[in-house]
Amino acid sequence: MINIYVRLKATEALDLIKSKGKGSWIVHFDNGEFTFDYPNAWEIIETTDEKKVITGGIDNNSMLFSINRLDNVEDIDPEEFARILKNVFLMQKSKIISEIGFKARKMDTYMIIGENPHDVSVTKIMIVVFKRKDLLFYLWFASAPDNFEFFDEDIDLIVKSFQIK
Repeated sequence: MINIYVRLKATEALDLIKSKGKGSWIVHFDNGEFTFDYPNAWEIIETTDEKKVITGGIDNNSMLFSINRLDNVEDIDPEEFARILKNVFLMQKSKIISEIGFKARKMDTYMIIGENPHDVSVTKIMIVVFKRKDLLFYLWFASAPDNFEFFDEDIDLIVKSFQIK
């Protein structure tokens, strides 16, 4: 009798973990131009848009996600592009929380984290810019601040695995 109870509780726990994007259920995305890994609970949609190539989210869109592409940008580095994004943040009365430039898998990379206050709530936004040669991609995540803590492993998986080919 105890074994059945334990199995049922274990099954419930695994279902809950899967539904929240945690765990080792990883999907690999590769469109020939870039690759990344993501938890299978995330919904990822490839678009026909030349600039916004991926949209998606998790948990009934409590966290939104997109991958955006710019080409022929050999004269713009990620830090310079990040300055443009920071100006957009400021025009929207958003606050920059942190920013950092670094190298990731031989790609110039820059990350900006900000908050966009609304009348009732705050939206946290994280943008990670990657550049290789004349291609620039930026990953955009937006959600309530608490969701960034809850989905931090998922976000880390996506960001750390992103690779321009």
